[in-house]
This record gives sequence, structure tokens and C-alpha cells, in this order.
Amino acid sequence: MTNNENQQPQPQPVTALQDLIAGGVAGSASVIVGHPFDTYKVRLQTSTTSSPSNAAAFGGVSSLFRGMGAPLSTAAVVNALIFSSYGESSRIWDEWFMGSGSSSSCNDSVNNNNSGNVQEQSSWKKPFVCGSFAGGMQALVICPSEHIKCRLQIQHGVGCKDHIFKGPFDAADKIINSH
Repeated sequence: MTNNENQQPQPQPVTALQDLIAGGVAGSASVIVGHPFDTYKVRLQTSTTSSPSNAAAFGGVSSLFRGMGAPLSTAAVVNALIFSSYGESSRIWDEWFMGSGSSSSCNDSVNNNNSGNVQEQSSWKKPFVCGSFAGGMQALVICPSEHIKCRLQIQHGVGCKDHIFKGPFDAADKIINSH
């Protein structure tokens, strides 16, 4: 065998656009699948009786998808924010603590020094700090969106006296104006 036959083709690096698309699709899919369960959980938590909430009292099975617009519209933005803030904080960490020439990713746990020996780095500090920063940035988008979603989930169907929001934008407007 020649040297060319043993070589595996090098994988292409993942681009920021690919991360954005993958994050948006994954975030949207998780909202579509998980939202009915989240709605049921919120109704159980806010119920004044010990029995589970009746879907018919809230407008049928379709009511389990009520309030899904807010989290669905922010899913791609939130995932893009998480990926970019985690990556940027990783680059800043590398600049400040690893030297200006290092460009390792946040998942690197070993560093090859000039002599070729593998030197173990602290395996938790960088991911902890980068993840905390990404989580803090995420909270700026998620908290208001979750508040709107929960307010939409607990209102009853059209025609009931507690049906005061027509959708996520109406809910945001009324919540902001009430404070």
C-alpha cells in the first residue's frame, strides 16, 4: 500500500452557517415535540384542584399547542446565541489564559507543548466559565419568552373570562403595559 491509500480524507470544518442551521432545526424540533408536554406540566402546576387539567376545558387537544409561537420563534435565535457566545468566550479564554497563539476549542482537555509531551489542563474551568457565560446570555432571551408562553398556556379557551391574550405579541404588549 502506498502512503496515499492509507490517508483518510480530512473532514471539512463546520461553518458558522452550518451551526446556525443545525441549531435552528434542533431547537425547533425540540419545541414541536416537547411543547404539549410542557403545557400539560404548566397546567398541572397551576391547577387549583388535585386532579389533572382537562384538555377539553382548555379548548381540546389543540390547546396543548397554545403558546408555542413564542418558544418556536426564539428557538433558532437562542441556539445561535448559545453557540456563538460559547465559542466567543472560548476564544477569549484561550487568548487570556492559554496565550495569544492558541486557538483550541472549548472541548479540548489536553494541550501539546513544544516538547511533544501531553500536558493535562484543568478539565472543568474553561467549560464551566464558557458554559456559564453562554447560559447567562441565553437567559436574556429565554426568561421573557418563557413568561409569555406560560401566561398563554394557563388561559382557557376563547369566550372564557380569563382568555385575555390573542397571541404571543399581544401577551407581551399587555404584560409590558401592565407594569
